[in-house]
Order: sequence, then C-alpha cells, then structure tokens
Amino acid sequence: MSRNEDSLSARPGWFLKRKSEAIFRQMESMHRLATTEALRSLDHVDLTLKLELVDNIRSNFELTQNRLEEEDPDELDTDARQQFLNIFISVKGAITRELQSNRLDSHLHSTTRNFSPQDSQSVVVLKQPKSCLPELKLPTFRGNYSDWPQFFSMFRTIIDREAELTKVEKLQHLRSCLADAALDTIKSLEIRESNYDKALELLNNRFDNKRLIFQAHIRELFGLESVEGKVATNLRRLTDKFLSHIRALQTLGSIEQLADSLLIHIVMQKLDSTTQNMWEEKVSSNELPTWEGMALFLEKR
Repeated sequence: MSRNEDSLSARPGWFLKRKSEAIFRQMESMHRLATTEALRSLDHVDLTLKLELVDNIRSNFELTQNRLEEEDPDELDTDARQQFLNIFISVKGAITRELQSNRLDSHLHSTTRNFSPQDSQSVVVLKQPKSCLPELKLPTFRGNYSDWPQFFSMFRTIIDREAELTKVEKLQHLRSCLADAALDTIKSLEIRESNYDKALELLNNRFDNKRLIFQAHIRELFGLESVEGKVATNLRRLTDKFLSHIRALQTLGSIEQLADSLLIHIVMQKLDSTTQNMWEEKVSSNELPTWEGMALFLEKR
C-alpha cells in the first residue's frame, strides 16, 4: 500500500467515502444515458425497471452517506447530498415524463378502434399532460423575519405539498434553500425522514413570529435611503419597496393592531434594555401586542 493510500485509510469513514463516491458515479452514468432519444427507444417495462433502479441507487446512497456522516461529521458540511439529489431528480424526472408520455400514447392508440353501437353512449376521457410552465424556484431564506411568510408559503406550495417527494427529499430541498441564521436553526439535524417535520417545527417556532415580522418591516420601511438628489432614478424603486412593505404589514393584522404595534415599537426604542427584555418575555409570538397591554405593563413597571 502506498503512502497516499495509507493516509487515505487513516481518515474516518474512508471506505464509506469511496463507496459513496462510487454510487454517485453510478447515478452520473444513469444521467448521461437518460437522454430523450435513449428513453424513447425503451418500452414501458424497460422504463419501469430503470425507474426502480434509480430509486435503489438513491436508497443505497442515503444509507451509505448517513453512515459516513456518523463516522466523519465533516461530511455534513459538504454538498455531496445536494449534488446527488440534483442528478437524481433530473434522471427520475426524465424517466417519469417518458413513462407518462408512453401511457398517453398507448391510450391514444387504443381509442382508434371501431366502436360498436353499444359504445355510442360512452365517453373516452384522456388526462392531458401538464402545460410546459416555467420551473418555480425557491428563494434563499437567510433568517430575515420579513421574508419568512413569503418564503414558507412558496415552500409549502412547491415542496411540502408535493406527494411524489419523500420526506428525506423534502428535507434536502429545505436545507438547500436556507442560509446563515436560518440554516443554523436546523443544521444539527441529520438527513432522515423523521427530522423533516422537526425541521419545519424549529423554523416555525423561530421565524413565524408576528411581532418580530412587524418590527422587521418597520425597520426596513423607515430605513429606506433618502431620495434627495436621486428622484429620477430611484423614486420608482423606492416606491415599489415602500408599497411591498405596506402590503406585507396589512397581512399581519387590522389597522388598529398595526397602529398599536407601531406605537409600541417607537416606545420600545426609548426603554432601557432590562425593561425591553421583560416585555419581550411577556408578549406572545403569535399575535401582535396591543397598546393597552403595553400601557398596563409600563404602569406596573
């Protein structure tokens, strides 16, 4: 054994690392062969078997990568899983689309037969393929409270409600579109099915906070740069930004609630840090605070 091989074998999980890379290359090979022309040359049975093979390769990779990360935690910081998932989705999507097209063609051919009088009352309904819409892409959520409602709504629509995705795949998608403080919230969770719901719970508990979302919008709203001297070039952009914050605030509560929250936000800036912390501990994260509650708190304080 050479010195390089000795050095490699001394690393934790070196065998699992090589096995993971071999499985990755296997999926890459499937990807190269999954061209439109090649798939169209296969019949329904061959396509079904190829789809099963792709799923088996993914299962083997998940098992191997999980064991590798347990032995070598540094693997958690690599993008090996995301790269594999991207290729897997591309291959499985291509095969699935060809299977659906294959079934549709079979139905179309079967409806060209001569109809008997008994068939005259029947109606053949074919499921039309989806139109070619542009692919929806999730934005990156970094932990800004004002971005959370829109991000989570899009994630639920595109990923969470997709029945064909496993929870492991959904968790992979979730991790791939998080960064900074948002990613730190769930980074310690292993990639496994049982941790998907846990990840959503952790993110909701931290970022689905109406009061902090409101404060984030207010800070951004009043932190807009001056338009003095830049009216011609910046007024439209600043107006759009201003209106977007106003629309976002309107989704959090009524005019009265927003007015109370704005007044509370202004008063909070004048309070000492101890009083601010006491107020933060007192109020609910799921509802906007009222001025009546703030006034009562200040009187007691």
